[in-house]
Amino acid sequence: AKEEDDGDLFKRRNGRLPGQVHDPEVKKRKSGPQGAQERSKAKTVAISPCGHFAVVGYSCGRIDKYNMQSGQHRGTFIEHGPDGHASAVHGVAVTALNQHLISAGFEGGVRVWDFESAQLLFRLPVNSPVNQIVLHPSTSLLAVTADDSRVRVFDLSTRKLVRNLEGHANRITDCCISPDGRWVLTASADCTLRIYDIPSSRLIDWVKFDKAVTGLDISPSGDFICTTHADSVGIFLWANRTHFGSVFVGNLSPEHAIELRLPTAGGTQEGDG
Repeated sequence: AKEEDDGDLFKRRNGRLPGQVHDPEVKKRKSGPQGAQERSKAKTVAISPCGHFAVVGYSCGRIDKYNMQSGQHRGTFIEHGPDGHASAVHGVAVTALNQHLISAGFEGGVRVWDFESAQLLFRLPVNSPVNQIVLHPSTSLLAVTADDSRVRVFDLSTRKLVRNLEGHANRITDCCISPDGRWVLTASADCTLRIYDIPSSRLIDWVKFDKAVTGLDISPSGDFICTTHADSVGIFLWANRTHFGSVFVGNLSPEHAIELRLPTAGGTQEGDG
């Protein structure tokens, strides 16, 4: 009974449940265009490398910054207008030293903001609805996936598009960059996984599974790749052969995908060979 009383007392004192964020401007946002944020949904989130801030992008195009320890609202990146996103925000990322916030919207563009002042610094055109952005933590490389099934790699330091990678026959479902910044790995609803070499802009590996790939990531040391697949609750681990020995990838991109069947928890069954 005492624990329940303490819990009720906590709610009355703070006006919110543990873990909920507090927005001091909520009354102000109930009127005018910003009121749309009250009815919108969070589409993407990111935590700053220092761990002190969380950034939330909404379906209305708004981006809010919160303090992780107190839950207090710490700023808004302009919604609508000439600088803000005109549609849902599909990706946010914070650079290593909390200098910049990178955001991407469904309208087809990437924006780079000053993290402290929330002022727009510059834009990067994509010309296709953006689905995901991946920022490499120790370089200025930004990978952007879009509805046209392409991966664009931008160099934030020069503000230029450095690679435009294509090949998937269906929507790209996930993307990541290798720890050394040399590879871009992409997964697609066409059941394939592709690995591109950024310096040479070549496809160096191409794998096709029997189920669509829904998620993809690479370990911090680069020795394993993990995937998730449609109609499966498992996480599949694949060894990176180049991490354990010398592998010659050749000068030509593969012409055909290597077909792989997903392993089962029980192993290879009798009669399967």
